[in-house]
Amino acid sequence: MLGILAIFNSHLDEETCESITNLCKLTAYLCGIRRKKEELELTSDRLQVLSTQASSLYSLYQDRGRLYEGIVSEASNIAGAEKCSLMMPLNKEMLQVRASKGSTIGSWKM
Repeated sequence: MLGILAIFNSHLDEETCESITNLCKLTAYLCGIRRKKEELELTSDRLQVLSTQASSLYSLYQDRGRLYEGIVSEASNIAGAEKCSLMMPLNKEMLQVRASKGSTIGSWKM
């Protein structure tokens, strides 16, 4: 939002000029707060979606294989990805593919 205040052909005393300047500063500050509020509302909406998606995984916690598949499914939905994989440490030097979508990776070790 861009605002311009123009006053032409007017004699303003110093106090009036200072009041107008302060009013402009206050307006800019309030506009910044409104913009931040809109950004926070958008972030809140996104976090609510993520919370709902994470909650859907709760029933899968008992079975690791199903949990890994659920994580891949939700992650690919969030990212809009056709292919997705979940790799987890097998040991300090290797990763193992635990679940994948859209590929034939299987359980490769990398």
